[in-house]
Amino acid sequence: MMISEPQPESTHGPFNGLSGLFLLFLMIIMVPGCQSGPPPAPASNYVFTTSQATQTKDLLETLAREAPREPIVPLDLLPADGVRWKTIRDAVTHAVAVPELEMAITQTVTVSDKEQMFYLVDSHSWPARITVRRIEQAPGVAVEAIIGPDPFRIRNQRVARDIERRVVESIRKYGRIRRLAPYEIRMTPRSVVTPMTRGSDSVE
Repeated sequence: MMISEPQPESTHGPFNGLSGLFLLFLMIIMVPGCQSGPPPAPASNYVFTTSQATQTKDLLETLAREAPREPIVPLDLLPADGVRWKTIRDAVTHAVAVPELEMAITQTVTVSDKEQMFYLVDSHSWPARITVRRIEQAPGVAVEAIIGPDPFRIRNQRVARDIERRVVESIRKYGRIRRLAPYEIRMTPRSVVTPMTRGSDSVE
């Protein structure tokens, strides 16, 4: 039986010699560079004391209860009775323009500073009249609607009551809208120079 002689180990392996050490050094340097992002922060084990927890809770509750700051631009105060008389027509228009009614104002009559009448027509050209009066009791206005051509029909009376309710709600809604405070723009007159007037002042 023949026994083969042991062969000497090869010196051409990937990590043998100076070239192998150089490759190993490059791999060690490149491995940390493959990681993306900063290392994770260590977990915090900070615990509030009872006093600190109480103070923090009180502070958050105080901030939650604070009212928002007033806007820099001053706004008009809301009407005392919730009715802004200048927007009555807009409120009535908004109330009757819904798909259930489809009415439009054709004429506005100012009876007095506390009463206005509005004449309307619907999509079928049937007439209607809405009277708005300012009163001292809540809700601040009294609304009366008459639906033609026969105001005494039960259906027309039912529609009239619905219109009255919608108009009151719309007037109250418009009364809650804040408006910018009135202001005046004062302009100083300036002479306008044109080719026709440019030399007129210098002529003797």
